[in-house]
Amino acid sequence: MKPLATVLLLCVFLIPCAYGDVLHVENGIYIGETANNIPNGYGVFHSHDEQYEYVGNFIDGYSYALF
Repeated sequence: MKPLATVLLLCVFLIPCAYGDVLHVENGIYIGETANNIPNGYGVFHSHDEQYEYVGNFIDGYSYALF
């Protein structure tokens, strides 16, 4: 039982803290740095349909690749 508790502790508390905030945005999930609950800084975006993933920088909620 002790290994299970360790895994749960890592998955629920420590991993999200290491990677930043988790935001459920309108078309997917964002994990990373935020400013005022908006993706801002380095992060990862996964679309709900799992057809799109972006890893990189975000500025005011938009991926840096769009600039």
